[in-house]
Amino acid sequence: MKTINKKENYAMRTQKVTNFATLFLCIIMIAASVLTGCTAKETADTGNKPVVVYVADIFNTLNPYDTGAFSDSYVFNQVYESLAKANDQGNAIPGLAKSWEISADALTYTMKLVDNAVFHNGEKFKASDVVFTYNFAKGFAPKSLLFNGENC
Repeated sequence: MKTINKKENYAMRTQKVTNFATLFLCIIMIAASVLTGCTAKETADTGNKPVVVYVADIFNTLNPYDTGAFSDSYVFNQVYESLAKANDQGNAIPGLAKSWEISADALTYTMKLVDNAVFHNGEKFKASDVVFTYNFAKGFAPKSLLFNGENC
């Protein structure tokens, strides 16, 4: 049986806290921004042609906080942009937040938003939009897989 010394124990705890903070950040960023409905990417003018999206199942809602159905996520991934996303390795990568800082106690996250994001109507994406979405999501916390609301 291997004995773990204090340094190894501290390193393991630190790694667990870091992993938890990263996961928590990703979840909060996705939950807080998925309803913003804006993107930093330029979109092509469709000339008012309808956009057709194929979904293998019938989706239930366009409100990601009012469902737990996996089929709805197909639509959400095509319609909404988040503050950050997880890459294939599970690391957070920028989305509508171009960068972020996490406080030493991992309780405060400071996001720096992209400058060129706009809604479908041309209105500029602002920090108040993220706050609105976060507060809106808290009302649906019991129904959603995306937002647990326990730490609100």
